[in-house]
Amino acid sequence: DDTDPTDPNKTPDLYGRERPYNEDNLELSIVDVKVGLVPLTDVVGKTTHSSGSLLMITLRIKNLDERRIIRMGSSSRQEEFVLHDDVDQHIRGVDFGFRRDIVGQLTTSDDINPESSDTHLLVFSVPPRQTKYLVLTIREDVFGNKEAKFRIDWPLPIGGWRSSEKWILLNNKARQRRKEEEIDEEKLRQAIVKQKAAERE
Repeated sequence: DDTDPTDPNKTPDLYGRERPYNEDNLELSIVDVKVGLVPLTDVVGKTTHSSGSLLMITLRIKNLDERRIIRMGSSSRQEEFVLHDDVDQHIRGVDFGFRRDIVGQLTTSDDINPESSDTHLLVFSVPPRQTKYLVLTIREDVFGNKEAKFRIDWPLPIGGWRSSEKWILLNNKARQRRKEEEIDEEKLRQAIVKQKAAERE
């Protein structure tokens, strides 16, 4: 058997930095991996950070379908994404409870519309120093996918690695623009409701 779990070229079942998951009109890829303080927002919208450094993995979800809407729902839950090291040791996922949200992490109310994409930030504890590589498993049907496993080489280069800084920046701007449009639509809806109520009086 030529399969060597430490050689990414001999692990055809593992996706990776240069090999995204692409099946059934869905593309999943890892675009950023780094260790650092996690940006957070509290219940009043104040920006804070985690008290210590953690492993952050940014996943890009690209909906290639012309009709289907990917609804995050339970897919945004950390337990749907499992991380192990090269000796099959589980690396703990991290969340910060309902009082603090992770900036860049999609929520249960987020959708990915047809022929569009978004990113989702996953947070884990930092793996042991002796780790050779990590395997991120995205469980079956999280996004309507088959089970997908991604290899992440370890240790990371200084500063981590990422795919395209420009792409991430543009994607974040697009997400902010969508949220602003949703706020405008809600304001318009409320104005129409008030106008109709006034007409009835």
